[in-house]
Amino acid sequence: MIDAITEYWNHRIHDLEMTDQPVGSKAFFDDLDDYRFDKLHYLPQLVDFASFRGQQLLEVGCGIGTDLVRFAKGGARVTGVDLAQTAIGLARKNFELNGVAAEELRVASGEALPYADATFDAVYGHGVIQYTANAPQLIREMHRVLKPGGTFYFVVPDTYANVADFVVADHINHFSESSLRTMLELAGFEAIEVDAKSHDAAFVVVARKRAQPATTPCERAPVDTLRSQTAAMAAFWGDAATRVRAFEAALPPTARCAIYGAGFYGNFVASALKEPDRIECFIDQNTHLQGREILGKPIVAPATLDPAINTVFVGLNPRDARAIVSDISAWRQFHLIYFFL
Repeated sequence: MIDAITEYWNHRIHDLEMTDQPVGSKAFFDDLDDYRFDKLHYLPQLVDFASFRGQQLLEVGCGIGTDLVRFAKGGARVTGVDLAQTAIGLARKNFELNGVAAEELRVASGEALPYADATFDAVYGHGVIQYTANAPQLIREMHRVLKPGGTFYFVVPDTYANVADFVVADHINHFSESSLRTMLELAGFEAIEVDAKSHDAAFVVVARKRAQPATTPCERAPVDTLRSQTAAMAAFWGDAATRVRAFEAALPPTARCAIYGAGFYGNFVASALKEPDRIECFIDQNTHLQGREILGKPIVAPATLDPAINTVFVGLNPRDARAIVSDISAWRQFHLIYFFL
C-alpha cells in the first residue's frame, strides 16, 4: 500500500489550487504559506516554531516544507522526510528561496525511518497519520528515533467531530481520543495531551517518550460508545445522497440554487444532485477561494450572493452548519430556503 500512497502524493501537491503562481517560485511558496497560516491561524499559538532553537527536529510528511521552514527560521536543526519525490524537490527549493538550511530533506517512509535510535529531540507531523498505511508502525518509528524524554507533536482529524473524515477517500485511518491515547501508550509514550478544542475538528497531540519502559500495561478504552458513534456516521452517509435528491425533487422549476461550501461537503452535494446544472454558484467565506471556480461555477462571498438566489444547499459540517448560516447578517433580509445535510 505504501507504493500506492507514494504514487498518489507524487501526483498531488497539497493546496495547489490556492495559488496561481508558477510552481516552485517564491510567490508560489509565499501564497501557500499565507493560505496555510490564514486557514490555521491558531497554529503558531499551538506550536511555537521558535522554541526549538538548537534542537534536532524531524518532520515526517514534510510536504513542500511550509512548516519546516518556520522551524528552521526559529533556529531548529531540521530534517524532513516525505514519501513523495515531488514534495521533497519542492521543499528543497522552498528552503533555498527562504535562505535557510536543513540537515537533510529526503524521500523516506515514516513507517521505516532511515535514522538511528534516539536521534531527535522532537518529531512533528501535521496531518500525516491519517494517510499512512500502518499508523501504529509509524508511531513506533517516531518513538524509536526520539531521544528519551523527546517530544512528539502531531495533528490528526477528529473523526467524531467531522463526519466527512469518515468517507474522505485518502484518509486511510480514523481516530478517537481514546484510540490515539491507546496507540501512543502502547508505543511507549507518556504525558499525553490531546487537545480537541484549539484546532477545528482535529486533535492536537503532544506526547513524551518515556525514559524507561512502562512497568504496567496501559488501560484499553471501552469500545461500545465508539461503535455506536461509528454506526451513526455510517447511517448518516448511507442516505445522505437520497436526502439531497429528495429535497431537489421537491423544488419548483423556478428555484434559483446555490451551494454554500466549496470544500468536501459542497462537492458531495453537487455530486448527489440529479441536475447539477441548476447550481448557479458556490458560496464560501474563504477569501482564497472567492473569485475562483469549482465544477465550472463561480465561488462568491456570502455578502455578494445574487439576491435572485432563493435556495441554498448547505454543504458544511453538519455540526456547525446552522450556526454558521444564522450568523450571515447579509442574508437576513432574504427569504432563503435551505437544505442541511
